[in-house]
Amino acid sequence: MALRQEKARAVRKAKDWWQRLSKTKITTAELYAFRDWRDNPLNDAAYDRLQRETPRSCGRYAVQPSPGGFAVIDTAVGDPAKFANASMVDIEVEEANEVATFLARRDSRSRRIN
Repeated sequence: MALRQEKARAVRKAKDWWQRLSKTKITTAELYAFRDWRDNPLNDAAYDRLQRETPRSCGRYAVQPSPGGFAVIDTAVGDPAKFANASMVDIEVEEANEVATFLARRDSRSRRIN
């Protein structure tokens, strides 16, 4: 059970690092801290999995970690995307990827029509 808790903690921290590293300003000290954090094999595996599962963007829409899962961000406005009248926040990564792909295709089609 302790290993499961450690893995869950590593996943949460990986999401935190993902968000911190996505900012335009990051200090050298933060980069060293990130490197040190990834020296732990459990943390490194959690971050690698997050990188594999999370595309940076689908056109205008980006999938990013959120506190309760993942979010689809409309990069044109910087807010969570709306889909079926719901904000796409704290959802599973698979759902976030599907929504981002769908919204990107819809956006692409609407631009071709206009």
